[in-house]
Amino acid sequence: MATPELVMRTTQIIAAGAPLVLAKPPEVIILRGADRMAIDYAETRFTRKVRDEMEKINDSISSIQLEGCANASLRRIFNVNFTRGGRMYADGGAWQTMPKLDRLKIRIANEPVVEVDYSTLHPALLYAEVGKYAPADTYLIDGWPRKLTKVALNTLINAPNIHSARLAIANSEPMEEIAQPGSQEAIRAASKLIHAIKKVHRPIAQFFHSGKGLELQRRDSDMAVKVMLLLRMAKIDVLPIHDSFLVPASKADALEEMMWEVACDIGLDEQKFGRHSLQQLRAGL
Repeated sequence: MATPELVMRTTQIIAAGAPLVLAKPPEVIILRGADRMAIDYAETRFTRKVRDEMEKINDSISSIQLEGCANASLRRIFNVNFTRGGRMYADGGAWQTMPKLDRLKIRIANEPVVEVDYSTLHPALLYAEVGKYAPADTYLIDGWPRKLTKVALNTLINAPNIHSARLAIANSEPMEEIAQPGSQEAIRAASKLIHAIKKVHRPIAQFFHSGKGLELQRRDSDMAVKVMLLLRMAKIDVLPIHDSFLVPASKADALEEMMWEVACDIGLDEQKFGRHSLQQLRAGL
């Protein structure tokens, strides 16, 4: 973190010079190979559409007056092909990589911010895919700490195989409530928890530890782009954090309406994905 003195001196230097303009990235669509290195791709109607959307979004972000964080342009990063990944990433991390509590100290146009997120989006998308209703609390598993089951369920959805899922769960920080992370006891506990989660979430267990998460990221990233474009039309400043968004506190209700509208558009109705799935976080909470 920059010291207050560095921030003060830098601010003075910037104020004394010509107005700064947010640099545009040379490319707003990145396709990564299996080794996570950027690879070439053919220009198509889809890539032209995505590029146009990202240029509109970056144009809106460039005019946002931010305090407590540097501004940055966004890119969409896909993985292996354009059906996987696609989330928007800010150059240099910016607000996206800040600790959540620090992020809530940001001000947009001299106004405190609110962060609103889709709290159980990926499980809800999977249940919708099989035509079933998700449990009221997808992270509630009898006999297990909720923080741990939340990490475990999302790990199962994203992991490429069961072995990596088990190790990730066993080494996770919430495992401390059960056993020493990384220990043999933790690995045994992870195996038991995986079994318990599969039993509770039998309708979607077929998708676990199969790499399905990247496909879901493509869907949640499409949703995020739609939310950003709707808010742009409404002239509301917004910063994306994958499946959550930062807006001025006075615009929190408008953001929720847009997020709910986009969720309904893809079939997440009231029963499958109620409004309780939208959570607001404010500074001091």
